[in-house]
Amino acid sequence: MASRVLWKALLHIYGRFSGVNSYLVMAGKKTDDLDEKVGYYGEQIVLLAQTLGLNTCWVGVSYSKIPNTYVLEEDEKIACYISLGYGANQGVSHKIKSVKEVSNASEATPKWFLDGVNAALLAPTAVNQQKFFFEYTTGNKVIAKRGVSLVGYTQMDLGIVKYHFEVGAGKENFEWSVICVGECSVLLLVFNSISSNYSAANTQKSTFAANLFHTIVIITISAVFVEITSQKAILSNKKVLFRVIL
Repeated sequence: MASRVLWKALLHIYGRFSGVNSYLVMAGKKTDDLDEKVGYYGEQIVLLAQTLGLNTCWVGVSYSKIPNTYVLEEDEKIACYISLGYGANQGVSHKIKSVKEVSNASEATPKWFLDGVNAALLAPTAVNQQKFFFEYTTGNKVIAKRGVSLVGYTQMDLGIVKYHFEVGAGKENFEWSVICVGECSVLLLVFNSISSNYSAANTQKSTFAANLFHTIVIITISAVFVEITSQKAILSNKKVLFRVIL
């Protein structure tokens, strides 16, 4: 009951609309990265509309799917809507997080990184939750992470803030690094198997040395995310290959 009351309160603050006659249906193929793509490209439309003197608002749950107002293929789904028109005002300011709360920016990081983070902090997110984090790494690479939220929409928010970051930082100054999260669990099993086979094949060696190798491999793969610039990992029985999907 308490969560329902809270949700109604949030809808009252963030999700009430009136007089909306024009909107964009943000839909696409049912893929794992659909929400992030919708956020990234949808925000480009939002900013363009604003420069043209229009007002917009992302609409996540406070809308009704009206039949015959859109056409979807069987493998497509609606991610959200974007309302479009002339607002009663130019928006209301909200409290935002600090740079330190959403990034590892410091005196040692480049100025463009700080500019990117500041631009991302101005981006709209679901109920202003700002559940994201930018990490500067070596070689002018940046990792963008999304947090956990009961409200949801963090993946879509990530796409939105990544575009804002690019605008502020300048795409020519850095490269996105992709953290292999899902594949890491698979890699852990692969290396676990390798280390187990190593131990079995070296029974004459000390148990301590074999167990130490086994432990080091597991700790290394568990504690350190595999940083790659591709989207997919192909596993073979002997080695791991990474393929870039363009």
